Amino acid sequence: MHSLPSTFQVVLHQLKKNRRAKVGLYIIILILIVAIGAPLLSPAHPENINLGASLQAPSFQHWLGTDKLGRDILSRIIYGSRVSLIVGVVAVGISGIIGIILGAIAGYFGKWADHFIMRLVDILLAFPSILLAITLVAVLGASLWNVMLAIGLVSWVGYARVVRGEFLSKRNQEFVLAAKTSGASYFRIIFRHMLPNSMAPIIVMATLGMAGAIITESSLSFLGLGVQPPTPSWGQMLSDGRTIMRQAWWVSTFPGLAIMITVLAFNLLGDGLRDAMDPKLRN
Repeated sequence: MHSLPSTFQVVLHQLKKNRRAKVGLYIIILILIVAIGAPLLSPAHPENINLGASLQAPSFQHWLGTDKLGRDILSRIIYGSRVSLIVGVVAVGISGIIGIILGAIAGYFGKWADHFIMRLVDILLAFPSILLAITLVAVLGASLWNVMLAIGLVSWVGYARVVRGEFLSKRNQEFVLAAKTSGASYFRIIFRHMLPNSMAPIIVMATLGMAGAIITESSLSFLGLGVQPPTPSWGQMLSDGRTIMRQAWWVSTFPGLAIMITVLAFNLLGDGLRDAMDPKLRN
């Protein structure tokens, strides 16, 4: 079994050879820098209304144009990156914690616990996740926190299935049996021995889950169930421009490109991590 540092070095080496993964990583780093430095990089405050500059086309004064209220679209896209990244990180964190715990219980203990958790997973998989998210947000109310909570609560089933499969394949291996023989507690065996050896697919799923969370948040905001105005959100900006596409194409086009590029970057990095962490897929 490789030590953590050596495994990390192998994965890093494989990522360096994967051009698509590097492109995705560089884009994500750039988006992160833009989100952190929004007050310095934004040419205007994203909530400033100037009706005299309504629906101005891209120009040297407003690089990406303005919306119906005269707000600078570039500034709103820059600040909107904060919302997308925060939603992605928190939602993935919530879904990951729930999925890992339930998947570990199902995979380690088996029997009735496994049957109960997997039937719950089957029930949730029978419904589109976006429909469940819409229902939860409609019940809880539209806000940033409720959006993150709803996405997290409907996205944990994938983690549960992956962790369960990893634990089923590892629970009878020598290092687990040795830990049981030494009198280690269930908690220690699960979180100290089995979970660290199952992290590779979890990391890949979390990276890809970021893309899914960003799309879901944008969809909810597009429907008016996500982040509420005047806080800028890419999905909300898409919705604002959907009725004026012919006369002001830039209002929806640039937020749409921001969503596409961000999601693509996380998917490229996730695919690269999958290839790097799976010995069968390494070059």
